[in-house]
Amino acid sequence: MDAAKAEFCSQGYVRLNLPIVTHENGQIYRYLSADATCPKEQVQDLKTHILAVKFAMDTESSKQAMLKEAQLLNKIKTSVKSSKDEGALSRFCLAKDIDDKNDISNGSWFMMDSPLPPINLAMFIERWPCFLMIPRSFIAHVFVELYLTVDYLHNICDIAHKSFLSENIYLDISASSLVQVGIPDGRGLPGTKLTNFGASEDKPGIESKFKDIENLCRAVSTLANADRIPDRTAGSKLLLGLIGPERNLKPLAYFHDFADLMCAVATNHACDTSRRFSLEDLGKKCFEFALEERKCCKSHVMDVFMRKVRPWADEVERNEEIELAHIMRESEKDPSTMLVKK
Repeated sequence: MDAAKAEFCSQGYVRLNLPIVTHENGQIYRYLSADATCPKEQVQDLKTHILAVKFAMDTESSKQAMLKEAQLLNKIKTSVKSSKDEGALSRFCLAKDIDDKNDISNGSWFMMDSPLPPINLAMFIERWPCFLMIPRSFIAHVFVELYLTVDYLHNICDIAHKSFLSENIYLDISASSLVQVGIPDGRGLPGTKLTNFGASEDKPGIESKFKDIENLCRAVSTLANADRIPDRTAGSKLLLGLIGPERNLKPLAYFHDFADLMCAVATNHACDTSRRFSLEDLGKKCFEFALEERKCCKSHVMDVFMRKVRPWADEVERNEEIELAHIMRESEKDPSTMLVKK
């Protein structure tokens, strides 16, 4: 990986000393683009030139997985453009178009369209105060957004993600990504971005798609488990009455709450051996419940969320600005250079 990073930097990119994101088949670093001009630009201007680059581990299998991932990401982008639903692009962390500057033929790296948002679901859950319940309408919102993402992946792109973990789901709180959900004062809730397609499957079978829905429910149900006590997850008591000793699901009419149904899917209690109710049907029903719950979102939900989450994002942005200011100072020492090569 060190050789690949050195080769990448030789093209004029400057690595930023910011946290590294690790996936099973590679690591994501952040760089300052080679076309950035410094010190003429201000720090805020330079921030627009930050890009993310994913490097493969130093194994042939990792490089092959990286090549496959980049190809799948470009398939998603092509599918979105063909469907003319440009808004769907915001749901994924995609690769840049493959060209001379982003040649992935050796499988060593690929550049991403934009840096990852500062917060993923795992970080959110870890930092959220254990004494404070996460607003139900926000949990419903996250489920709705991720279900739409999975539905798009399965039915438009014909891809199964197969790694639907909290670490791979990011919350985007940038103003341009906020989703309008009918809050009276016009404020929106964070968008979601899905990343890490290293284990994804092209043209998947039905079981892979079922697994995505199951893992989606498992990831979001961790938000409902606000008190961090596993036996008190949302809907657990209700499930005891709905699921008999043979683990057969009673009629869907028994479910009146998205969290109960989401918990049933996440804990593998939602289907009997005959798959009388498919996970796809249950996912759709859970989506309908969650959509209704999200409509109840009030202004105070966004207030509570932003008071807790904004400082985390601000911390990441401050670190970026400190690093960029350092690069600017170093460049000013030698006016003949645009950027300091590292």
